Amino acid sequence: MAAGERLEREQRQVELLDDLRAIVTGPAAHLVDLVARLGELRPGVYGHLDPTSLGSMLRAAGVSVSTVWDPSKPREQAAGKGIRREWLDQPPEPGLRLVSG
Repeated sequence: MAAGERLEREQRQVELLDDLRAIVTGPAAHLVDLVARLGELRPGVYGHLDPTSLGSMLRAAGVSVSTVWDPSKPREQAAGKGIRREWLDQPPEPGLRLVSG
């Protein structure tokens, strides 16, 4: 991967994390809800995403994806694949490398 391509990919990851920080207002959010909110925020950039691809993008950016409890949802729907808000602010694990996709 050329240096310019890597820089562009890293910039997209930073923008994704900034956009997620702007839309995740509670302690946790499910991927399916994040996909919908990102699509509303920037349809031309995120309109193609599904929860699986968003999860892959988050992992590539060093953000954990796991089962989380979203207290804004009814009890029977509160558990699901997603992220916790603080995970967006944690630095990537040491030795994490960005991979081309």
